[in-house]
Amino acid sequence: MRSNEPTVHDIHTAIRRIKGKLPLLAMVASKKIRVNRRPGRGSTSAPTPVNLTALDLLDQLDTLARMLARAAHLNPRPATATSALYDLLDDERVCHTLADRCDTTHIMRLLDQAYRRVRHLAEPDPAHRYVGVCPWCAYAVWIPESHEGEWQCDMCRRPVPLDQVMAAHELRLLTSGVVGTAAELATLLQSCGYRKARRKTICEWRRRGRIEPVADGERGPVYTLASVLQLLR
Repeated sequence: MRSNEPTVHDIHTAIRRIKGKLPLLAMVASKKIRVNRRPGRGSTSAPTPVNLTALDLLDQLDTLARMLARAAHLNPRPATATSALYDLLDDERVCHTLADRCDTTHIMRLLDQAYRRVRHLAEPDPAHRYVGVCPWCAYAVWIPESHEGEWQCDMCRRPVPLDQVMAAHELRLLTSGVVGTAAELATLLQSCGYRKARRKTICEWRRRGRIEPVADGERGPVYTLASVLQLLR
């Protein structure tokens, strides 16, 4: 192995830190917990609406784990849970196999990206936005906020048709049936790349009669995600 390539320890550490975040990510995805931006603070929340971005990220981590398992000559069953896949990868011999491959640098880059995306849910990076999934391999597509032009998938390296990916992602949001308070929907939409989504904006739309709540919840009026997104468009 060349000195500038990741070591067995690097790969093992990267796998373990992703594995350690899986329970929290599953809780965020189901909205059983809401993670605030300040470290160490959180609050329980109703189990719906689900956090679509967190669900997508769980899918990406599953895809990554299966790719690494194949690269390490493991053959997990299709029904194997994501957490069980990372249990298989969290093994010194497996990490040695991955470290001995010629594409170890690419593997390490994917692991680092995956971990950064997990952290992004708690600490959003305004410089990047989530636009959907790659049509070739279903891996997450995050692009710089100011990006224009073509894009290449981080996982499969194929060209990504951004217009199609963004349209499919928007359609999924429109048909998701998700409801929530102005603050909850603004947070969800911002995590999906809609930077102009603001709680105050949604409340102002209601004051001006442009949007109506579908119910009154314990934390305030509840709106449909589709109605907010249509106004943002």
